[in-house]
Amino acid sequence: MKKLVFSIGLIFIGFHTLLAQQNTLGISFKLYDPVSEFDDNISSALPAGISFTYLRTPVESRWSFGGELGVAMYSSNNYNVQYNSQSIKVNEEDCFWTLHGVLRYEIYRSERFSTYAEGRLGMTTFFSSTTALEEDTGFDDEFSFHGSAFNTGLGGGVSYKIGGIVWLNAGVNVHSGSRADYRYMPESDQTKTFDDGHFESLTHYVGYRLGVLIDL
Repeated sequence: MKKLVFSIGLIFIGFHTLLAQQNTLGISFKLYDPVSEFDDNISSALPAGISFTYLRTPVESRWSFGGELGVAMYSSNNYNVQYNSQSIKVNEEDCFWTLHGVLRYEIYRSERFSTYAEGRLGMTTFFSSTTALEEDTGFDDEFSFHGSAFNTGLGGGVSYKIGGIVWLNAGVNVHSGSRADYRYMPESDQTKTFDDGHFESLTHYVGYRLGVLIDL
């Protein structure tokens, strides 16, 4: 009986803790500005994509915590490649996905306006998909992962309530990334091989976001 009462008590405390916190979902359009050698290697490419955010805020606290999952593409180019003793044209999309834990501190909040600072910790993983643009070449579409980088980031943002439970959100984060392998194959009329276009460097970048947050 004591064990049953104890278990019910733990369940009640768990539900009370969950209900005593505000949950927030977000979706954002994101632009990334590569820095240093990372920027040099992917030329004029400007990574862009979307991200999804989940945050939990204890009642009457300025702190919130959660995570963000995003995906971005930094190149979509056509080029000729040597394959089975023939030159074929393919399209390659070079992308990365990100996964970060987020810790946010609300600096100021009014009924319709909020400013915050935040820290991030997570990873960036690079991948590519390659598709033949010609038929009957014998080339099978390829999807391949490359390297992953460990990231830390600092930044902040502002939110403005546009109605009900919806906030317009804008922010920026500066990310420090460890070394990782990735691909970038620019468009060209010259025949290349799949051994071309491989790079390795530190993967620092600045991320800009614009989206909405929904209080649940």
